Amino acid sequence: MQSISDPLNALHEDGSWFARAHELRLWLVRCDANLRKPVIDLLPKFEFHHDNRSAWPLLLDAHTHEDGGWQLRANNLAADWQRRVEAFAQDGVEQGNAWAQQGLGDELADFRATATLIAQVMAPPLDGLVLVLAPTIVEDGAALEADLMALLAEPDLARCRWILVLDVDVEPPRALLDALGQDYAQTTICVVDPDAQRRDLAAMLGGSDPKHFGAAWPVGVTPPPRVDDPPPLPKPARDQALREAGIDPAMLDGAPQLRDASLRAALAMQEGRGAEAIAHQRRACQLCASLGQVDLQLITQTSLAAYLSGLGQRAAAKQVLDETVGLAREKGLRRGESQALLALGLIHNLDQDHAASTQAYVASAQAAEAGGEPELAIEGWRMAGTLAASLRQDQAAVDAFAQALRIAGATEPERVAASGAPEAARSLATVYERHQMPAQAASLHALADSMENQESGESQESQALADAEEASSG
Repeated sequence: MQSISDPLNALHEDGSWFARAHELRLWLVRCDANLRKPVIDLLPKFEFHHDNRSAWPLLLDAHTHEDGGWQLRANNLAADWQRRVEAFAQDGVEQGNAWAQQGLGDELADFRATATLIAQVMAPPLDGLVLVLAPTIVEDGAALEADLMALLAEPDLARCRWILVLDVDVEPPRALLDALGQDYAQTTICVVDPDAQRRDLAAMLGGSDPKHFGAAWPVGVTPPPRVDDPPPLPKPARDQALREAGIDPAMLDGAPQLRDASLRAALAMQEGRGAEAIAHQRRACQLCASLGQVDLQLITQTSLAAYLSGLGQRAAAKQVLDETVGLAREKGLRRGESQALLALGLIHNLDQDHAASTQAYVASAQAAEAGGEPELAIEGWRMAGTLAASLRQDQAAVDAFAQALRIAGATEPERVAASGAPEAARSLATVYERHQMPAQAASLHALADSMENQESGESQESQALADAEEASSG
């Protein structure tokens, strides 16, 4: 997909330059939701660039109105350094010990002192720090910019360089970029271009051009068999072999048609041809039903509802989702049921039917938990809590967020990190802050950060649930 590879290639080129151009103090990377995860995965790997000698710690802590997150970054930076000390020791290289600084007046000073200490105790082959700041939440871009300007102006941090990853909808630090100038700062825009995405979809529909493979026949023409081709397998034998491999023989002929219908629907929506998109997507739903592929049918019907809602036909969308939920329940497919109910909740919310929306979100969470889908269950409870909090129904919000955290506490850390649990914890913290409960809110912010860093956080989890139960009983 050119629409994805082009921005990631640009990221790679700019990253290689940043690794070798040590005069650059700041690299701003602006990305969209489609590419944030690959960007976060790729950036720390530049530490292994052959021109690099610095450590590249990744710090994901949020920057909110209530908490700039600098003490948490100091703690995580110190923990990252300790892991490096231990790794180097296994190879017989001694690095100096450092620990998170606290109580120096403000959290930014604590972070500055922690980074300074690490730079001072660092020994060859390491030389300097490249601090990768990729906050999951930025509520006040101006405050973050002011913090970074203070850090970049600090002489004790001269051996530190900075990477800032921001979502494209967050205002970039223009004053900081202007102050540094092009000689000391660079910017990379890492987003999926809609026009390139449309071209990708059109290319997928057109098929491969045989001339790219040294063949002479035109596109769309099936060439004659080669003289040395083996004889075709008889259809009964072919079907038996497919069944033994766990493949429905009907999919051999039906899958290309299903792919074609789905791609044509997506392309038509991209180009604003709504009626055509609906027709193609309905065809995809019918193909799934005729092939007996119920899992795929649930997905295609949920996509159909999304298209209908996007075109303003929300009543029709809700009808499709009701049918999808019924089919999923009939077949016992909890994942499809949960996904359809989430979509139904969103559409009810668009229609300002908050009671129906909450009911759908809760039902989605319950179906997902019953089906062993913790990420979906967390998302259902998170959405229910977010809606309740927006309506100032704080008790209902606390109850819903507590359910999300309960499920997160019984789920593997890597799955929790990829779920909506950290956001649920921060949203619950906001409710506590509204009720003048700063200690409980701070505990939840710390829990959210530990979740994103794939730490167990069991004591924080237990404390957060205890606080939620206390708030519920109060």
